Amino acid sequence: MNVLFIFCVILIPVFALFSVLTMNQGYNAMVRRRFDYLTEFPFEGYQTRHFDSHLAIGFFIAMTLMMAASSYLPSLASATVKGFIGSRPALIGVMGTLFPLSLIGLLFVGADKMKAHLGIFIGANGLFAIYAVSCGFLFLDMRQFNDTLGLTFAIIFFVLAVLGGMVMLNPKLASWGKLKKIGEGPNALYVRPRPFLLPFSEWIIIGLGVLTTILFSAGFYFLASGI
Repeated sequence: MNVLFIFCVILIPVFALFSVLTMNQGYNAMVRRRFDYLTEFPFEGYQTRHFDSHLAIGFFIAMTLMMAASSYLPSLASATVKGFIGSRPALIGVMGTLFPLSLIGLLFVGADKMKAHLGIFIGANGLFAIYAVSCGFLFLDMRQFNDTLGLTFAIIFFVLAVLGGMVMLNPKLASWGKLKKIGEGPNALYVRPRPFLLPFSEWIIIGLGVLTTILFSAGFYFLASGI
């Protein structure tokens, strides 16, 4: 469990950082401007056909694989810990695997298949909410080992689940494609508003997912190690 914990807590943020940095470099080289996280989709940043963009995709996939691996930390715990947490790790393992895979889908299913893209986005939000809630209940069970720490982590995961739910249930998403009009007459321009709600929401759910898996790895290790 020690090795997997170190990999998850260190490599997930490292892969995330390198993925963002190389994505920005590739985008800047091809488009000649900075990537705007408030208005542009993840697939727009990662699919520029630049070498750095290919590196960015590799780092992103590596990050999601480590995110999935982190959900199996409970399976490496001692028999004592497993006795308290019961079957919850099974659900966490399934949701913690499917959710990162859905994030990969956001990168590869682009604007030419927008209905499928929307389906992946909705699925990713639902999987994240279930995953975060499951983590919260698992840490409630682990209050046996440290009441304060277990309750603190449980509350954090419930809050993260609520934030994910708010992203998915935002009523403004129904009209996410509405553009902002600048000017009048034949010279009028239609541009994406800031924030452009759907791509901005996708970046939020990616960020929430990365944060949740890091907290889960750290929290479970500190509560379960040595028991």
